[in-house]
Amino acid sequence: TKSKVKVKNIEDKIRYAAGKPSLHTKSTEEKSAGKKDDKLAPPSKKLVKYCKSQRSNLKQLKENFNTTWVEANGKKSLLSQKQRKDKVKEIRKSIKNECAGV
Repeated sequence: TKSKVKVKNIEDKIRYAAGKPSLHTKSTEEKSAGKKDDKLAPPSKKLVKYCKSQRSNLKQLKENFNTTWVEANGKKSLLSQKQRKDKVKEIRKSIKNECAGV
């Protein structure tokens, strides 16, 4: 049995030196076939820009009590304190739901 162990070790060393996987260990392809790919695609530039904008808006709303809000259509309005608090909650929820990990 000792000679068999030595032969296997030599064979593994030769395969390793030749850049081939060992006969006694699974190749990386075999190992990864049974696993799910845990890596996620990086976030899109558009999502990163959106999340950065949302965080900036949240910061401004928290720091400034007299806030002028600009709607998507360009209409401007001065927010009351209740509206400002509601916007803060809305943006926090948006960041939590859409910008986790970004």
